[in-house]
Amino acid sequence: MPGIVSPLDSTTTRKKLSAEISARLKKNDFESIESLANSARSSKQRIPGGFWKLYVIYDGLTEPNLEQKSTELEWQEHIGRLEAWKTAMPNSVTAKVATAGAWVYWAVDARGEGFAHTVSEHSWQLFRERSQMASDELAEAKKSDLKCPQWYVVALSVGLVQNWSRTQYDKVFEEGFRLEPTYYHIQREKLTYLFPQWNGKNGEQGAFIKENASRIEGDEGLIMYFLLTSILQSHYRMQLFQKVDVPWEKVKEGYQALERHYKTDRFRKNQYAYMAMFGRDIETASAEMQEIGDDWDPEVWGTRETFENIKKATEDYRSIQSRNQK
Repeated sequence: MPGIVSPLDSTTTRKKLSAEISARLKKNDFESIESLANSARSSKQRIPGGFWKLYVIYDGLTEPNLEQKSTELEWQEHIGRLEAWKTAMPNSVTAKVATAGAWVYWAVDARGEGFAHTVSEHSWQLFRERSQMASDELAEAKKSDLKCPQWYVVALSVGLVQNWSRTQYDKVFEEGFRLEPTYYHIQREKLTYLFPQWNGKNGEQGAFIKENASRIEGDEGLIMYFLLTSILQSHYRMQLFQKVDVPWEKVKEGYQALERHYKTDRFRKNQYAYMAMFGRDIETASAEMQEIGDDWDPEVWGTRETFENIKKATEDYRSIQSRNQK
């Protein structure tokens, strides 16, 4: 894939791959996208840090302008390209799932990020219509002989915005888990569903992480432990282990397994150092911070000040340890 950089920085790698896929869609290069998606799906290829390449490919197909606001015309053109792909390749499950995902994003775009009472009736109508279009696309995609784990990611996101019952939501989740238990993007959707402000209760996220990881044998189960906990790190920050009842030692084992099997990158190393510090394992945090040096990741730390404070604390710890050994 042109433009892919060193695996030591998966954030850049993921953004470049998604941007390349987006550019290919705009050129109507459906065959190459199809080939890349089929290869990533069948090989279960991961990018260092444990990210599924298949998910990153779909990420490049979800919206017209990645990480930027799109106009209504740009959205219409984007949906039009996906429809053209479906017409050109009517048996493509990738095209159908990507179209469903785009309808979800466009539905959320119509609703906006404000509180429910601030959303106009027109925006609610667009939200309902577009989320229903996503449901219709998913129904068509499910008829395909080739099953895709991303179908379940999109379906669960539809379930969240359409306020499915817990029974219906869990049924779809279980289908996805049986198809591909290590496609952790499915579990990420359920973690979102389990936030107390959505459909969960206090303590459910931690219980889910432990129960879900226990269903996956060997190192993959440990890796899932780390990956799911790390997803919540960006939300709970310093309160992670107060809000989510998971044992730090299991998270640590998961990171070590991830490193053995898929390698880690700057993003994961920063996450690990952060979680080690607030998991009260300053020895591990100190070692990781020393390895990170100044290569901090804003997505993990939020602010440079937080990073520098933890860096200073771990430096002080090493100084004390050094004096005690003399």
